[in-house]
Amino acid sequence: MSGFSKKKYTTRQISMIAMLTAITAVLAVFGTFRVGNVLKFPTKFIPVFVCGALFGPFAGGFSAAAGDILNVVLAPSGAWIPWLTLTEFAEGFLIGIFFHKKSYKVAGYAARAAACSFLLFTISIFFTTYILTSYGYFPSFKAGVGVRIIPEVLKMLVKFAFMLIATRFMPLFEKEISRGYYNNTVGFHSVIKPGLERVSAILEEIGNPQDSLHCIHIAGTNGKGSVAAFLQAMLTRAGYKTGKYISPNLIKVNERISIDGEDIADSKLSDILCAIEAVIPKVKNKTGDEPTQFEIWTAAAFYYFAQEKCDYVVLETGLGGRLDATNVIKSNVMSVITRIDLDHTEYLGNTVALVAAEKAGIIKKGSYVVTVKQKDEATEVIKQAAQIIKSEYREAVVPKEKKFEGIYEIFDNGEIKAKLSLGGVHQIENAAIAVEAARVLNLKKEDIVYGLENAKNPGRFEMVQNKMIYDGAHNPNGVKALAENLKRYYQGETFVFIMAAMKDKDIKSSLEILKDIGYEFRFTAVQNNERSEKAENLALLAEEIGLKACAFRTLKEALQNVPQDKTTVICGSLYLYKDFKISVEK
Repeated sequence: MSGFSKKKYTTRQISMIAMLTAITAVLAVFGTFRVGNVLKFPTKFIPVFVCGALFGPFAGGFSAAAGDILNVVLAPSGAWIPWLTLTEFAEGFLIGIFFHKKSYKVAGYAARAAACSFLLFTISIFFTTYILTSYGYFPSFKAGVGVRIIPEVLKMLVKFAFMLIATRFMPLFEKEISRGYYNNTVGFHSVIKPGLERVSAILEEIGNPQDSLHCIHIAGTNGKGSVAAFLQAMLTRAGYKTGKYISPNLIKVNERISIDGEDIADSKLSDILCAIEAVIPKVKNKTGDEPTQFEIWTAAAFYYFAQEKCDYVVLETGLGGRLDATNVIKSNVMSVITRIDLDHTEYLGNTVALVAAEKAGIIKKGSYVVTVKQKDEATEVIKQAAQIIKSEYREAVVPKEKKFEGIYEIFDNGEIKAKLSLGGVHQIENAAIAVEAARVLNLKKEDIVYGLENAKNPGRFEMVQNKMIYDGAHNPNGVKALAENLKRYYQGETFVFIMAAMKDKDIKSSLEILKDIGYEFRFTAVQNNERSEKAENLALLAEEIGLKACAFRTLKEALQNVPQDKTTVICGSLYLYKDFKISVEK
């Protein structure tokens, strides 16, 4: 990962460093604060501190030293003393060491402020006094110390107080500095560009971190997220440090990148994304194209997992498989292929066999392929791909006997018995795939059971409130599973459906599936998502096939005055989950 080993500053950061350096120079000339004849406090310390804390030791040292040189140029009151400039550099460098964000977990605010201010005092009282004595400012070193000791002690106390206060606010300043690129990257403006050239170029620039990872790569039309959740829980329980990369996120992009169930921290994600920003110009020059959000997130995930030295990475494809950004990996531990159906036909093909071929593109030589009994044409494609590339084919056995408690199935294959933590009858198949994958990995029975009973995957047939279900079903296959679940757990009931959908989805076929159990259909659009179909268009489509339908501007409005005697089902898109959470919180 040598590509990330050196500090790389973005254009925005360089501009900030230059600005702070200029402020340092101006304050050196005009910003000295005096208290009587004893204390003289140069306020140039403030921009030097900010620069070192925000951008690191070398930036802090540069700002202090360059500010000192500019001070001599702007207000030449004597000869330039290079050794004094060196002490200025040391001051800025020390501030960066103690207060740059990477030191936050090393010690508390007070301890770092005390240590840093004392070291700055030591440099000033000994080295600076020695230099000034050498240039004739004092008759002797002892006399110089005697003159400077009290003012320097007072300055040390002032600096300590300033550091203690300022450091508490540095995370907010950091977020402000990096928010331009960070917000642009984590906001929603998805562009689909299949291909591996751009993500490969990013990863090459940052040292190809993906090459050090042991990936369990998951593709499929439905069930990828659930299988990933089961496997991550099993592996973590078994004692493996397990990264997981999924899509889409529900609330924050951090959800896509996690280790042992804990999402990547804002500060860590911001660091990685802003560092990736620094290599984007080279990527554009090399490929002639701008990387997509998903490619940037994927590169960030690989780097994070490699940096944290994960034992395994459960890696979910975004779209398809063969040309998906996650397929930049050269090898994997295992390829997992969940249920395949028609989806994203404009990219993957309009037959199940063509879609299966794209999904099978993740299969790597000398590994395993774990799947489930598919439609014949899909099974043939997957088996053939495994045979050609010499990867061992394993087909999960799905238990036929199905019992449930509430909306949760009891998984029982004769060896493993567990009440699944994820709702829906379709989770039996997903659990079977995860169990087969766990067997390949030689996980213990107790770890497998724990994973099945404790996996988390919000937004997938989730009971979000009493008499309210949220399900991210967004294609006919997923909606069919939703309908089967509702009929199984709520026998004889009819439902109020609140729906949104992306423009590229087969919403008409989905509505036909729900037609006989839908009491009322309310449509809305996902907020701030240009791919979302207008609610009015969805309502018109529903009316054409004979459904009772109406359109609402927001999900919050659609939730108002729903019949209390009916179960409400929110579905059609995982992206609607964020709008639901906002509606509930407000």
